[in-house]
Amino acid sequence: MTRTAALSFAPLLATASFCWASDESTIRSEIDWEYPVYRSNFTDETVLGDWVLEGGESMQVIDGCFVLESEGLQTRPAPGNHLVAWLKPEIPADFYLEFDFRPEDKSQGLAIIFFNTRGTQGEPVLDPDLAPRDGTFVQYHSGDLDGYHLSYWSGARKGVNLRKNHGFTLLGAGQDLIVADSTDEFQRVGLYKRGGTIRYFVDGELALEYVDDGETAGPIWEHSGWLGLRQMDHAHRCQYDNLAIYPLKGGKG
Repeated sequence: MTRTAALSFAPLLATASFCWASDESTIRSEIDWEYPVYRSNFTDETVLGDWVLEGGESMQVIDGCFVLESEGLQTRPAPGNHLVAWLKPEIPADFYLEFDFRPEDKSQGLAIIFFNTRGTQGEPVLDPDLAPRDGTFVQYHSGDLDGYHLSYWSGARKGVNLRKNHGFTLLGAGQDLIVADSTDEFQRVGLYKRGGTIRYFVDGELALEYVDDGETAGPIWEHSGWLGLRQMDHAHRCQYDNLAIYPLKGGKG
């Protein structure tokens, strides 16, 4: 398979060429590179113990990548064999997430990041007292979970959406820079969140920016929470690598 060269974690932002040049130095200095909350190159299967899969077919480590797979039989978003993989460690309220991503077929599928997610009463996302979940989308966006989610790759739709839960409230939309890429190479996804400011990047290019004012769509989610990687069934199989989450200096824990 075609791979881009492995990316080292700390210098990534420093060497990338960002379109928001006025913000570049500020963002770089905000990230606490020395104390990652979580970091993995997916070199062996022991890392699977860091994740919990809901729905789908499987999560595996193959050729140094984290691979999430569904049946892939549905060409429409619902119903289907959708999945969510939750990372077990709790993530601070303010953070920077980055990972390499490659779907099997960029023209068909949908992938989502859940972040700052916890129960509506403050419960951990894997609390057994929460309602059971099996990958069905409504359980995550209009059930007993609060947080944000970003549809960062959308196949045929060719757009990205940021929403607030619970309630599935659309906050902002942007350009899908993954489906727009014609190569078979991995692409670097970046997600920055501080307070109500949320920025999404692909290969260093800003694809979406939104500032939650805490009034238009309810309060800003400033709590710590959990991170989930979601794939709709028609995404079928996606690969992830070099995933890291860093706190922000002076950010909320």
